[in-house]
Amino acid sequence: MDILIIKFIELAEKSDGIAVVDVNGVGFKIYTSLNSLSNSKCSVGNEVTFYTAAATARTNTTDQIKALITQYPNVPLFHYWLGEAYYNEGDYMEACNAYGKASHYGYNMLLAISRQSLCHTKLSNIPAAIERAETAYLLNPSDFVLRKELSSLLYSTGISMYKTENYDMAKECFNRVIWLTPTMLEPYLQMGHIHLKQGDTNAAESILNQALKLKPDFPPARKLLDSLK
Repeated sequence: MDILIIKFIELAEKSDGIAVVDVNGVGFKIYTSLNSLSNSKCSVGNEVTFYTAAATARTNTTDQIKALITQYPNVPLFHYWLGEAYYNEGDYMEACNAYGKASHYGYNMLLAISRQSLCHTKLSNIPAAIERAETAYLLNPSDFVLRKELSSLLYSTGISMYKTENYDMAKECFNRVIWLTPTMLEPYLQMGHIHLKQGDTNAAESILNQALKLKPDFPPARKLLDSLK
């Protein structure tokens, strides 16, 4: 039997829980330790943390995953799988709820929190999306992907705020993007536009010069700066 082994970061009260899932998604079993697994008739595969696409593919129906959760309600990975199933069905609210439970049982499970942010984005609930992305980032500030996701959310929110002439909120978003990803040039340009809208030419020149210091060949910033002379 082809077996996929998943080692959980946390499994309810047993921190060394192991889940075994066969390729047909029907033979589920929890082993409480690596010793009990090695003493079983199952062959041990590669251990991975949290989630793999193969695992979701092998548990390919919502009902199967719900059955797992009924039997093992405190296993964070199973709630994550349920979130993935709902997400693939386009049910972003239910997916978000499932990811929330995965995060709860998985002790701030970063991947689930990040996926919650994506669900809120799909639901156009941008403040909640940013809050979840920030939570994930603050739990692991060295994670480049989490930083990029948060920056992207803040930047798109800043653009939306700019278009509705909510310049103070837009500035807050762009300032945070600059702090997170200081080499990203676009937020400097947007800040320049905002300062000009608010009549602060000196601030506009300063922020545009910061962009040009990072990249002297940045035509949009150069063009806007030259227009102030």
